[in-house]
Amino acid sequence: TALNRPTGGLVILIKEELKNATKIIKTTKHFLHIKIAEQHIINCYIPPSDKDNIIIEILDYVEPLENLTIAGDFNMRLGHVSNDTKRCKRGKIFLQNYRETGLTIERPDNGRFTTVNTKGRGIPDHVLTKEAEISNYSVLPNALGSDHLPLVFGIHMETPEPLKQEEWRWDIRKLADGEYQKWYQHQLD
Repeated sequence: TALNRPTGGLVILIKEELKNATKIIKTTKHFLHIKIAEQHIINCYIPPSDKDNIIIEILDYVEPLENLTIAGDFNMRLGHVSNDTKRCKRGKIFLQNYRETGLTIERPDNGRFTTVNTKGRGIPDHVLTKEAEISNYSVLPNALGSDHLPLVFGIHMETPEPLKQEEWRWDIRKLADGEYQKWYQHQLD
């Protein structure tokens, strides 16, 4: 990037006891979709340089899903609907099309702006749910070197039975750093 730092990449952190009940459903350039028992969880990243209509493709994908939580950096500002100060083109496209999917735009219990930088602050990162209950949704004040602040929340679900699946592992180099390990472990505890 122009700032000479890496960009992109998706991760979903899962408690150890849920590892064997988790199935990877789909990975694309824009999202990582997993399923734990009957709960669909999608982590999304849409770069600001990607076409704004990509949000319609994602809405089409999630429409048939039930028990869904989708969260991430959509690079879309929704204005007053999300308690933001501005609305962008991608946000307008989303707002014109999301109701048919049954999604709810969640607002954090703690924190507000999900990005803070020299240009100002805004809410381009979101948590959306459908037939799912989240709790303790917070925007944390520590960005660990990013201009985007971490979104942390719990998802209520029945204790899942382990799935029979082959072993898989994540190769996430950044988590090799002890500070990152401590921070993420604290969030999962």
